[in-house]
Amino acid sequence: LLVLFVSCECAAAATVHHIFEVGYFSANPDGHETAWFMGINGGVVGPEVRVRRGDNLIVKVVNACPTEEVTIHWHGFEMRNAQEYDGAMGITMCSIKPRQSFVYDFVVDEAPGTYQYHEHAHLEHVASRALFGPLIVEEPMGTPRIWSYDQEAVLTLSDYSTHSPHGDEFNRIGRLVRPASVSAVGNVVGVLDFHNILINGRGGFNVFGTSPSLNISGLEELTPKVGETWRLRLINAGILFAMRFRIDGHRLRVIQSDAADVQEYPCDAVTLSSGERFDVLVTFDQDPG
Repeated sequence: LLVLFVSCECAAAATVHHIFEVGYFSANPDGHETAWFMGINGGVVGPEVRVRRGDNLIVKVVNACPTEEVTIHWHGFEMRNAQEYDGAMGITMCSIKPRQSFVYDFVVDEAPGTYQYHEHAHLEHVASRALFGPLIVEEPMGTPRIWSYDQEAVLTLSDYSTHSPHGDEFNRIGRLVRPASVSAVGNVVGVLDFHNILINGRGGFNVFGTSPSLNISGLEELTPKVGETWRLRLINAGILFAMRFRIDGHRLRVIQSDAADVQEYPCDAVTLSSGERFDVLVTFDQDPG
């Protein structure tokens, strides 16, 4: 008698906990001037949320603001069987009132890839404030990688304004014209004020000028070794402006777009519209410098 036993080892789902406290704080992310932020846990970018498919994600959002309502939307998530936690105020849920809290509690049922979360009660505030963060769904435990790389990094790009959202609203109520942002070739590209682009909440002001001088130590840094291949998870967390990303002297190899696998293709740069994500591979094959 021959008895065959088939053993199936399934990765156990985890429960991932986060606490988001939304409140006011001041910061100077690009060395130009200190501004007031309405953000999460006192950071110019919210904390990274990293889960696997099947995990139970529990996020307690504490609204510490005295007057503003908030919600959190999981951008790119289809929220199957969990629409009540989608976070679109007035559509899928009510807002979290000032001095109140709410617990998002759902099972992640999304393809592995790069996503983001952001506040969804006042979309015009997201661009200039810290109400957003990276949301990563990793491959199931034990699943071999489709792509080969040595390290990975998440780069959250955001458009940044030193103007208070309330100041913009006062201008609107007073029927004052918001300053239009103009591109390098003179085209009007937005009606919201544009001050700078930040990478992971850090940037440099007046990069091509002489005053004030650029503080290199204040910039986001990657420290790859020669010959290493890195996976860069690029996120445009802004609300209005498209952004173009490139690395001097290197080619990018696109492997995912909005968490969907694509046939790998090389390019010199990628352009990300608001809310868009690209995953690229970069081999650092140039001399150190």
